[in-house]
Amino acid sequence: MADGERERILADFQACSNLEDVETCIAILDQNEWNLMRALGNVMPGTEGQQSPVYHDIEPGDPSPMDISNSFHPGVFPEPIPIDNNVADSFAAFDPGSASGPSNFDIGPSTSFGTRRTGQKTRMLHFTIEYREKNIEVSLNDSETVGKIKEVIHSRLGVPPEHQELKGWKRVKADDSKILRDLHLPQENTLFLLTPHLDNKKIVKTNSEEFEGSFTESLNRTYKLVINFTDNGTSKEINLNVPGIKTVGEIKGDVYAITNVPARHQIWCGWPPVADDDTMTIGCAGLSIPEHKLTLTKSNITHRPQAKKTVEDVIADISDEEEDYQSCSFHTEPDDDMFESEDSMTRKMTALIPETVKDETEALEHFTREFRERYGENHPVFFVGTLENALKEALQGRAKDRKLLAIYLHHDNSILSNVFCSQVLCSDSIVNYLSNNFVTWAWDLSLETNNARLITLAKRHFGSIASTQIRNYRPDQLPVLYIISRSRSSNEVVDVIHGSVTLDELMTRLIHVVEVFNQQLTGEIEDESERDAREMIRKEQETAFQESLAADKAKAEALKLEREEEMKKQAEEQRQKIEEKQKQEALKLSAEIAMPNEPSQDCKDPITVLRIRTPDGETLSRRFRAEEPLKHLIYYVTSKGFHTEGYKLLTTFPRKDISQEDDKRTLQDLKLYPQETLMVEER
Repeated sequence: MADGERERILADFQACSNLEDVETCIAILDQNEWNLMRALGNVMPGTEGQQSPVYHDIEPGDPSPMDISNSFHPGVFPEPIPIDNNVADSFAAFDPGSASGPSNFDIGPSTSFGTRRTGQKTRMLHFTIEYREKNIEVSLNDSETVGKIKEVIHSRLGVPPEHQELKGWKRVKADDSKILRDLHLPQENTLFLLTPHLDNKKIVKTNSEEFEGSFTESLNRTYKLVINFTDNGTSKEINLNVPGIKTVGEIKGDVYAITNVPARHQIWCGWPPVADDDTMTIGCAGLSIPEHKLTLTKSNITHRPQAKKTVEDVIADISDEEEDYQSCSFHTEPDDDMFESEDSMTRKMTALIPETVKDETEALEHFTREFRERYGENHPVFFVGTLENALKEALQGRAKDRKLLAIYLHHDNSILSNVFCSQVLCSDSIVNYLSNNFVTWAWDLSLETNNARLITLAKRHFGSIASTQIRNYRPDQLPVLYIISRSRSSNEVVDVIHGSVTLDELMTRLIHVVEVFNQQLTGEIEDESERDAREMIRKEQETAFQESLAADKAKAEALKLEREEEMKKQAEEQRQKIEEKQKQEALKLSAEIAMPNEPSQDCKDPITVLRIRTPDGETLSRRFRAEEPLKHLIYYVTSKGFHTEGYKLLTTFPRKDISQEDDKRTLQDLKLYPQETLMVEER
């Protein structure tokens, strides 16, 4: 299917289904093989399993489904689909074309979704924006600007663009006018939205008409709250169905009636940012549908010296208590916790690191376990081990694998500890950022013995200045988060973050130290890569040298063996030659002894004269009696060094090997009488 046809079907599907998320629409169309009517049947009520006889496959030029008069047929939809007047607005909110030009959207058959007029191929970028306790997904064309992202965030969260700070860009500075394509971003991106200069109460809906249209509906809706209540290590789930006209303060009063925890002792997590005011109605708080999850813990009351209160302080406390009591939906018996002694409350709380632990590893195991009991499963991943091992894990590995070390120092006698842990340190954005960029180690300073142990560790690893600073901390100055880096083979404290910071301030400072740390690592990573390359070249050269050395050695050994074999072969040949010579000499001597004397000139017996040509060109001549056997001739030839094992005796014509004849036959029988010329040849 052509790209233009896909874009047209995508635009038509959005117009009919009223879905604004482009990524979701593409996924649904992919599942239905880009069959428009089948995809609409999956997302619109009353059309499941029904196929259109007309629009089973929509071809280019067919009437758009937005044209109700042409596209509606009986059996496709149970009733005509009403056209949403805001569809065009929703299309206009997403301009995939040029950042400065108008949108390329048309409602109708000629719709060309996402087509750039310049003809340049575009790319869809996806952004996950983390903001406090929520994540929002933004999908934009790469021809849009950074300012467009802020506009989408403004429409989703109500945060004005001028108060938005987007962090998480990969080593680039992105101002609002920067085009996304010029940033060379990957398709999936994660950004962090910070609003350090913005009061939560200023976050309101910008589209007043849309807000007013849905205001009545939000107030009339019933919301389901799923509250995870944790008290003294025991968790239970509370489900509340509340109308939208109820306020946050009234919800807290209802919870007080159920849990017996006064509103002033309730620590909440999960409320939207705009719900920090107890007078805010539930319908305007931006809760999740169909249910909204919250966590509730009871503030820890610890024993600490109290300053002498003035009359005005006592009156203010009484007034605050009356307001808490009156904010309840209904009244019950007085809270027993108000009359419980502070010493008994301290005894109920288990120390994060008790005095009985034997070493740092056991201490961190107990700290992690107790921290989870107090603040829930969503918390930073604490390094379980010694501080020395945590430093090695974070800062002493390869440059590309290094992380900053975050040391969290806790004190139960600080009123900030519980608030900081439950509201800031355990928030999703902080937990995720610490997990990805830090190795987190923790220690509890509530007990003097643990305080002394940490001072000793700090002096050993960070020097006397850091240990003195830790020694001088008062409980009300805690908790703190130390950020440790490494410079010139020594550990140094690059930032000290106190527990009084807000969530945005903490995220801002963490992002800043990580960016500085990454800039410092850039040079070290390059140096390390160069060292690795040099080391690899050195190893390759060493390997090649060793291989060459081994080859030369093997070649020398082979040459030596070859020479030895040649010498052995020569010696063997020499020995065989000697033996052969000795054998020939013995045969010659034996033949000479066995051969009779040559007949004299005056011999009366028939005599034959035989001339014998040897291989070396010599001609032998001898007289034999005609009646002598053939073996005497063979003896004569053998005595001259031509034994019949290696030589044959041939007549000239006809050519015949007489050495193979019966040696008892006479020379006359072999027709070698009265004379004959013979030849000796090698076999």
